[in-house]
Amino acid sequence: SEAALDIIKPVAETFPRGSFEGHVFPYFVQKYGLDHLDLSLDALKFLTPYSSSEMAIRPFIMEYEEETMERMIEWAADEDDAVRRLASEGCRPRLPLA
Repeated sequence: SEAALDIIKPVAETFPRGSFEGHVFPYFVQKYGLDHLDLSLDALKFLTPYSSSEMAIRPFIMEYEEETMERMIEWAADEDDAVRRLASEGCRPRLPLA
């Protein structure tokens, strides 16, 4: 929900870029956000610099392939390298940890 993200986003910003500990935030979106596509995709884009949303994006690709892939194509041109990495690595058929 938006209320949950209003709490999570400021907390996530306190984590260093690419922190392992921050992975809990994209996982929360993956677990509870599947019924809220636009809100969740915006949240994953926001959260990925503080951890990684590469695994959390997978259920959205499976459930909303066309919409999610369209968004990831936009992300591929983002100024933030973490968002570009989400766009490229998040849709790889086999991630090293998958």
